[in-house]
Amino acid sequence: MYSVFVHTKPLKKKLTAADEAMIAQLQTLQPGTEINVHTKKQTYYNAIFQSFHAKKGLVTLVTDSFYPNGEKRITVPIGMITSLDTPSSAQSDEEEE
Repeated sequence: MYSVFVHTKPLKKKLTAADEAMIAQLQTLQPGTEINVHTKKQTYYNAIFQSFHAKKGLVTLVTDSFYPNGEKRITVPIGMITSLDTPSSAQSDEEEE
């Protein structure tokens, strides 16, 4: 006979090296920095970084700030972000050319 054990608490997802690098990058960003955020569903170009809550894994951004009445504040879970383009990564791309 088999025994089945059920955990009442979900297991915490282990971070990959890419996730840890992204978290380190987000922790060094200053509020007001323009970044491009690529998620699983869409890309937010020229989003203004507001804050990063490391314990909850949430990034707060302001999007569409160039349009009248278009400014939106959004919160994106770190697990949904596939990549970030920051001003420092853009400079390193220009240096390679």
